[in-house]
Amino acid sequence: MLLVLFGAEGVGAFSPQISVGLSNTLCAYLNQEVALSRQDYPDAALTDVDVLSYTTEFLGSAFVALKLPDQKAREALQVQFNNAVPSVVAHCQQYPKRRYSEFLPADVREVLGWVRIAG
Repeated sequence: MLLVLFGAEGVGAFSPQISVGLSNTLCAYLNQEVALSRQDYPDAALTDVDVLSYTTEFLGSAFVALKLPDQKAREALQVQFNNAVPSVVAHCQQYPKRRYSEFLPADVREVLGWVRIAG
């Protein structure tokens, strides 16, 4: 089971005490989720895998809307993420001990707070 914590109270900054979540998810976990999904739901899209689905949900959250107010920019970010999913999964299969977030597009990592925003 994976505990996913998207933020602290409301749209406040992430708590530095949070040590679990999407940014800390190992590729090995994603690989297991993908394998189980392919076994149980062979026709399902990769974006339906829990870790990837949680990321999709987060990209559509109020927290991200606050950080990135332009709706078209958020939609473009979602498209960028969706297009990167096969590559992310392939990289995770190659490097199971690395973190899933390392293989996300830089713009996605930035808006999710996994890379500091300049300024």
